[in-house]
Amino acid sequence: MRIGDWGLGLCSSFGPVHRVYKVHKVHSPIRNPQSEIMLNALTIDVEDYFQVSAFGSIIKYEDWPEYECRVESNTRLILSILREAGVKATFFILGWVAERFPELVKEIASAGHEIASHGYVHQLIYNQTKDEFRADLKKSIDILEGITGEAVLGYRAASYSITRKSWWVLDILIEAGLKYDSSIFPIHHDRYGIPDFPRFPHQIKDGFYEFPISTLKIWGMNFPMAGGGYFRLLPYPVTRWAINRINNREGQPVIFYLHPWEFDPDQPGQPIGGFSRFRHYVNLDKTEVRFRRLLEDFQFAPVKEILRIADCGLQDEEPDPKSEIRNPKSEMKILTLTTLFPNPNQPHFGLFVRERVKAMSRCCELKVVAPIRWPGTFRISDFGFRIFQSAIRNPQSEESAIRNPQSAIQNPEVFHLPVLLTPGIGRSLHWLTYFLSIVRFLAKLRQTFPFDLLDVHYAYPDGAAGVLLGKYLKVPVSITVRGTDINLFARERLRGRVIRWALAEADLVIAVSSDLGKKVIDLGISPKKVKVIPNGIDSEKFRPMDSVEARMSLGLSPEASIILSVSNLIKSKGIHHLIEAVGRAGLAGRAGLADRAGLADRAGLAGEAREKGRELNLIIVGEGKARGELERQIRDLGLTGLVKLVGAKKQEELYLWYNAADLLCLASLREGCPNVLLEALACGCPVVATDVGGVSEIITSEDYGFLVNSPPDRLCPPPDRLCPPPDRLGPPGQLGPPSRGSLSEAILKALNKEWDREKLISYARERTWDKVAEMVLTEFEKVI
Repeated sequence: MRIGDWGLGLCSSFGPVHRVYKVHKVHSPIRNPQSEIMLNALTIDVEDYFQVSAFGSIIKYEDWPEYECRVESNTRLILSILREAGVKATFFILGWVAERFPELVKEIASAGHEIASHGYVHQLIYNQTKDEFRADLKKSIDILEGITGEAVLGYRAASYSITRKSWWVLDILIEAGLKYDSSIFPIHHDRYGIPDFPRFPHQIKDGFYEFPISTLKIWGMNFPMAGGGYFRLLPYPVTRWAINRINNREGQPVIFYLHPWEFDPDQPGQPIGGFSRFRHYVNLDKTEVRFRRLLEDFQFAPVKEILRIADCGLQDEEPDPKSEIRNPKSEMKILTLTTLFPNPNQPHFGLFVRERVKAMSRCCELKVVAPIRWPGTFRISDFGFRIFQSAIRNPQSEESAIRNPQSAIQNPEVFHLPVLLTPGIGRSLHWLTYFLSIVRFLAKLRQTFPFDLLDVHYAYPDGAAGVLLGKYLKVPVSITVRGTDINLFARERLRGRVIRWALAEADLVIAVSSDLGKKVIDLGISPKKVKVIPNGIDSEKFRPMDSVEARMSLGLSPEASIILSVSNLIKSKGIHHLIEAVGRAGLAGRAGLADRAGLADRAGLAGEAREKGRELNLIIVGEGKARGELERQIRDLGLTGLVKLVGAKKQEELYLWYNAADLLCLASLREGCPNVLLEALACGCPVVATDVGGVSEIITSEDYGFLVNSPPDRLCPPPDRLCPPPDRLGPPGQLGPPSRGSLSEAILKALNKEWDREKLISYARERTWDKVAEMVLTEFEKVI
């Protein structure tokens, strides 16, 4: 696939660059692993004074041999300064220079500096044909690699001439085996520049990166400050202030550049126009002094070292699966607002929201405000009495900003605030108390983080409060609906009215399933603003492994057939129906068990299970307020020891349970887009689930699992109706809670089927969080 195939008319479009060029942000901060000081990239463009583009109209390429070469002595001056300062840099060497001064190239390489290509003849790319550029690049690389014996990884175009007119060059750079480019200047200029191009290092394609020339963003505009004529023209304190601002406030590295001829105030003058003459010759006598001060004030390294510290995989032969992200607008600033998020008191809460947020944070600037309910899980003793006056940021939370120089994936910064959400009849006012609890903090946060959009998860109370906040702060609002907020809350009289108002006022509504999207539209919301974007999966976290090895690590029997349930222990998850189905079919393999439970043994299913000669266990992972009821049910049905409640587990451990299981079963009576199904499939574990909400949009074929018909709207019966008499059990698809008979049959059918595990894994991996983030950010861009 060519780069030109990715965007919307990559080679011909003159619209905003983010519409035609998809990128993956390289996360900062990039720091020296030996200290906390930011590392910046130092680059030297090795060309002589008569080869600059400004002289192109008066000095032709054919005439270069007639001019005095001063590049050798000027470059050695730079090498001596770098040696004194103990600094390594990247030297983008012109092929014409390298061909004539091979010993200079060897000297640069032997000093430990990086050798990269600056082309051969220093011609503006948009004045070349593709064949001319390809030949020029190849000649340059062949010369440099022939001298040093080391692979060339990087490229910089003459006068930063990769512009909208020359996108095609990136295809050729990749074909040549290069790993990065540093040719794009995100500014307005008479010869170069793409003003709306992303300002910081990012991935363009698997294993290929762009490191744009650094700019300072002020009042929404990009200003040059990263070297060359700007370094000579601006007073040094301005340059120092600008680099500090980018390093410390934006947490990003600067890429700095100079040329050897800029250290040479005695170079021969050329008869050029006034502005070009000023731009070329201004303050040449001050370059060396300023350069020495620069090396004292900041730490620098070669480009390849900066990208390696960021763990971008420059040394990897195989592409990183994480690099599938494509972000349509990498400089969007997003603020996510949701109570569905892990917090110090509920570390396993809202993990699906966290995963989407983390994927988005890899390609845009994002922060999270995750309020904690008070009274409830929030305790005054944890944070003091300033409940509504300041944000509470828990530095011990794993969701706090992580600044690890060895990590390529930086979690977003998270703020936990207490919000007043009273129980009982006060629930209809939660959206107002929510708004009042955090409006002051968000207004203050926006002064330092001017977010472009409010990304709200859950329609009530988050969504309704988010709409009020959006109106107050004058920013667009997106609401993601996830299940109960639409399936249950939207049907209530008071909360339902508020939900309908919030969805109607929101700029974008994202539903995690087509079923939820249809229900939102049925509430009277315009279909034009409703987008269906399902949840995703972290294919590295949920990965296959040997089943026996997984069972041994968990202390489970390698001989038993294991059914797994992973969910919160609440009635709407239907776990009591699943337990009952185990008893009904006699899955424990004990004679007469179904009869003791007062249930009919349909179709000889219990006998079929016993003939297999394997003990069948049900393992339930999760915690919740229904745990006591479930424990009593297990005892009453005589399933103690065969049905195990093992409690909640860290998400990082769940893959072991999925790999240990023969089957995952979800018996919910209402769902949005249950991630547990994708997690299981990604580990090669098939599924049996009730056909509710968006489940059928995940289990689209019996190659992945079996569905049990059940209406999604009915709540679970009270505990005293968990075991109705046999004549109350209807056929599959009946009204009421899930048909226990059909659930039992589906479980046994799944246990007896030979599953194509590789097909399950491959199917789940198509729905990554990175792809979800791409779709979400594309919709955000339309709103912004």
